[in-house]
Amino acid sequence: MPAWTFVATANAVCPAGGYPVALDVDPRYWQLDPGQLERFLTRHCRKTRGHLVDTRTGRPVAAVAPVDLLGHPADLAAITALAGAYEISVVEDAAQALGATCHGHPAGGSGLAAASFNANKLITAGSGGAIFTSDDHAARRARYLINQARDHPVEYRHGEPAWNYRMTNLHAAVGCAQLERATCLITAKQRIYARYTSELSGIKGIRFQDEAPWATATRWLATIVLDPEVTPITGPQLRAALAQDGIQAGPPWTPLHQTGAHRNCAPWPCPVAEHLGRDALHLPSSPTLTEDQQNRVVAAVRAAIGQPART
Repeated sequence: MPAWTFVATANAVCPAGGYPVALDVDPRYWQLDPGQLERFLTRHCRKTRGHLVDTRTGRPVAAVAPVDLLGHPADLAAITALAGAYEISVVEDAAQALGATCHGHPAGGSGLAAASFNANKLITAGSGGAIFTSDDHAARRARYLINQARDHPVEYRHGEPAWNYRMTNLHAAVGCAQLERATCLITAKQRIYARYTSELSGIKGIRFQDEAPWATATRWLATIVLDPEVTPITGPQLRAALAQDGIQAGPPWTPLHQTGAHRNCAPWPCPVAEHLGRDALHLPSSPTLTEDQQNRVVAAVRAAIGQPART
């Protein structure tokens, strides 16, 4: 999985008896780098008794979990091809990318994926999520496990330990209403992102996430990364300066291999992820953000970096 992602991606692996392996993200799109994945599979894994094994740990390699970060899809075509060649599964974390497309197909269309309807997502139900799959067995298994592994529709028979993973009816109703607004919400996110790039991308030392030619990004979050060797301040310093102006910018995710929960899960350094973890920040990008509010954010960023306001 990518080293730069919200920790929930790695946390989901552990209860299933797995161990996350964090690989670097690519420097343009900030998604799991297919080149890093190929390097890991070719140089650090071998087939043993029909199973692919990580030679560093002796553990079998079961799956690759790309994450569609910031509303931009991972390169699923390249990742799926590698996974197929090494006979491992693909489990797509599409929590941030509902409405995005990858090579002409909707994000979450890899065959087994999960989306999030958390309160901060593009489509929100306040809580909960959804599984997307084209595999009938996986669908039946998921429906079974979300309901305490209940074997009988009426009687209390349960085939194995499981949990209540169902959304409530109330959350589902909110989510259905939000889905009807998906197009206008995506348009608002893309408009906000375009305004930020128009106003700030010309400043040396500020970079935005590129959009791949094979992708359509929803721009769920408008994220920038600073180059502290070029800009007069770092990402954390810019976030602090914005806070003094009453503007809340989100901190970046800590790379998985630098968290206490999954420390040292990367087989080698991840310089792109580590740079993003130090110097990225998420600018205000709610679809309710007004033009005046965005003007204020832009002016505050330019002032903090010592750039004159545009006239």
